[in-house]
Amino acid sequence: MREVVVDLSNYSGQSVLLRWRLGTDSSDAGTGWLVDDVKITSEPQICEPPYTLSVSVNPGNWDIPFIENGGLEWMTAANKITVTNASNGPATLTLYATAPTGWSVGEDAGNERFFLKTLFMAMTDAEPTQNDFGAEDVLADVVKAATATIFTFSGATKNGVSVPASEQRALYFLFGSPTETSFTSQRQITVTVGVQPP
Repeated sequence: MREVVVDLSNYSGQSVLLRWRLGTDSSDAGTGWLVDDVKITSEPQICEPPYTLSVSVNPGNWDIPFIENGGLEWMTAANKITVTNASNGPATLTLYATAPTGWSVGEDAGNERFFLKTLFMAMTDAEPTQNDFGAEDVLADVVKAATATIFTFSGATKNGVSVPASEQRALYFLFGSPTETSFTSQRQITVTVGVQPP
């Protein structure tokens, strides 16, 4: 008796037909094959559970007091926002800004244009100063992901990259109001915080 093992992994996910064929000529008088105990098995595969991406933000707003045209306002530890990676695995934090009608978001303040800079850091890090926000930390109206140099600074012990599941980051903003605006009532800027695979 001889055992034969054939690797069928190239046909994974396909329907296959197995057949046994014996070819002889007239000089062979044997009984042929005896096929017995055919088994088709697969190696156990370790599958990761579905990867879910989610984030939670608390509190959900930052109220900026009255600010002059071209003025600056930045968060302190008292009004920082807590961002929690609610995914079931590590995730990198993302941000984008949506300007209210009549305004635009830019790299600097201008006529009907504001800027918004942001930093992710450890919850226990000291609050940033105005000078800790750099040009690379400016929000845009398209999704921008945190990196080792974007949305962070040298004084932060953690950033928004590959944040472990259930771990938190402090989120701080620096707002630069338009240098000129025709709007005199309160404006609402929406910042969307998201996550992506690391």
